[in-house]
Amino acid sequence: MATRKAAGSKRDRSARGARRNDLLGRRIGADASHTQPTCLSVYDGRFCIGFVTRRRDGFEALDAKGDSLGIFASVKAAAHAVSAAGVAS
Repeated sequence: MATRKAAGSKRDRSARGARRNDLLGRRIGADASHTQPTCLSVYDGRFCIGFVTRRRDGFEALDAKGDSLGIFASVKAAAHAVSAAGVAS
């Protein structure tokens, strides 16, 4: 009959409590949190035509000057608005 280790054994605690960091002190591996960017750039070839930023109430589309084009429910809709404004100007 095989013996089982207790759930709180020293080896289990050290494996769970171990923190792995990269050279800049950020978490890596399975413990790393997945964050999404708060600002995306929209390009037409090599030229930046605007930005999409995350807000509490949606996504704001901005032209290259930083003027607001509106707030949208999705990143895709905001990016389309930036693209349409970039073509128009």
